[in-house]
Amino acid sequence: MAFNIWEDITIECNGKIVTGTYSVSDWMITVKIEGGRAKSAQLGNRPPKTLAESLLRELAETTD
Repeated sequence: MAFNIWEDITIECNGKIVTGTYSVSDWMITVKIEGGRAKSAQLGNRPPKTLAESLLRELAETTD
């Protein structure tokens, strides 16, 4: 039985603190924020946390 480990992540976006969680599985990273919204991307050359911060920023900007 496989399971994902979710890590907490926090960024500042447009003057607001935004929190979420991210997980890496099978070369994919998924970021979730409160309210159930999520965004995924394929891992590339960037470190997972850096990519997670970028995805979290995209989610935060589409929420405003």
